[in-house]
Amino acid sequence: MLREQLHSVVERDRRATDTPGPQPDEPPAKSSRGDENNNSFLGMFEAILEENTDAATELQENSRVDANLQSYLSEATLPMNRCPLEYWRSNQSLYECLAQLARKYLLAPCTSVDSERLFSAARHVMTQQRNRLACDKAEMLLFVKINLPLIKPEFFKK
Repeated sequence: MLREQLHSVVERDRRATDTPGPQPDEPPAKSSRGDENNNSFLGMFEAILEENTDAATELQENSRVDANLQSYLSEATLPMNRCPLEYWRSNQSLYECLAQLARKYLLAPCTSVDSERLFSAARHVMTQQRNRLACDKAEMLLFVKINLPLIKPEFFKK
């Protein structure tokens, strides 16, 4: 799962840095009929070369991402008293793609929707009929109620 997210980050970055097509202000270059016939084979050959170059570039990026991930996983874990955001800030140049994912998952969400959803689910677990439910059992029920649809979505299809 982490590897797929890393590859999607790299792909998104690669698409963003690709050169754009002709600008809207520039008119397309006109060619005569003779030029079109002479260059059609050459144009097809260039298209094939471009596809091969794109495939080779993608393969290199995928191997770079895999090596980056393996390098990170082989490092020692941080002590519990050290801030993970500081670690990613200092190692951002070493693990570019991983740092982007860390920023996405370690930062606090901008909204309170998830916490409100959790309290709403807790209201359904802790009802008047279940007022003698032990705290640890209620916590387990709440965990299952929130996370089971994420783990086994086929049980909740409508």
